[in-house]
Amino acid sequence: MIIKEKMDFLEPVNRRKNGHLSAFFVSKEDAAGYCRRSAALLASGMALPEALLCAAEGTRRLTRAAARLKEAVLAGIPLSEAFAREKFPRTAVQFCLLAEESGNYPRGLTLAAEALEQETRERASRSSTLYPALMCAGLLLFFLLFAALVFPALEEAFSTLGIPLPPLTQAVASFGTWLLMSAVWLLPVIAALVLLFFAVNRLPAVRLRLDALRSRSRAERCKIAVRFCRVLPLLQEGGATLPEALTCSAALLPNARAALGIQLAAAHLLSGEPLSRALAMEKIFPAFLVAAIAAGERSDSIASLLQSVLPVLEREREAAVRRSSAVLRTLLLCLAAAEIVLLFAALYAPILTLLSAAL
Repeated sequence: MIIKEKMDFLEPVNRRKNGHLSAFFVSKEDAAGYCRRSAALLASGMALPEALLCAAEGTRRLTRAAARLKEAVLAGIPLSEAFAREKFPRTAVQFCLLAEESGNYPRGLTLAAEALEQETRERASRSSTLYPALMCAGLLLFFLLFAALVFPALEEAFSTLGIPLPPLTQAVASFGTWLLMSAVWLLPVIAALVLLFFAVNRLPAVRLRLDALRSRSRAERCKIAVRFCRVLPLLQEGGATLPEALTCSAALLPNARAALGIQLAAAHLLSGEPLSRALAMEKIFPAFLVAAIAAGERSDSIASLLQSVLPVLEREREAAVRRSSAVLRTLLLCLAAAEIVLLFAALYAPILTLLSAAL
């Protein structure tokens, strides 16, 4: 089976009822350390079952999983399937498939560790937007509660005094009254829309469109390029031809649009078209990576050139992630400030109206 078919087969493995199936996931941090230690032990000449057992350090969950991994490998179960049963991260399972495809387990597990560590760093970078997002959501909830409970009462008090509310306060009070009256059907509708969104998001056509939008960002393009530059050379070292390596590397990409673009580029390559031209038409990689691939085609050294540009891509990827996180954090803070200004303006406008009426 090729990698794509194996991944489709392994997707439901962790949902099957099995006596050795764990109920808990292995974290990305633990999986990265375990893959890196396993790779080092394998590179020193240790057999795979013993390396899997000796690499376990840290949590009791990982130690027990390592013992079951050793038993599974000794029983003839592929390492990728054993990882899937133990609920290792999807990235670790993918690179186990890559190691099985290429026959180079130390290199495949090292790449798995590098990819997992990169994902952990990205998650830490994205977590910097968590506080502004929570603050923005809390302020929005606070504003909705005021609009539904306080402003209608304020409107009633002003109508008793015969004083008209300011336009901004009147608009917020009307919105709060509508929100209070519509809560009975509004909450189920919102819950149904959320469930529908998650259900529709699983459809291949929808995922392809969403991934196409994501691939327009610099951070996503560099992320795709880094995974591609790690995978393709190892596949070629394992004896795969360039079209075969392209097809297998497409199955390991997290972006469906990028995977489709590489598959189309592989088809163009088989028809005699240069790979760099086909990839340039798909617009899924940074321009300088396409130029490096073109130079590799001329010198027949694509794999070595991909490895040489990998550090540059990783730095650009980290810079792009930091930049996008900073922009998102700024937008969230601006939105929170706008909510505060709107709330205080709607609250203080009636006070100013009362003062002017008293004078």
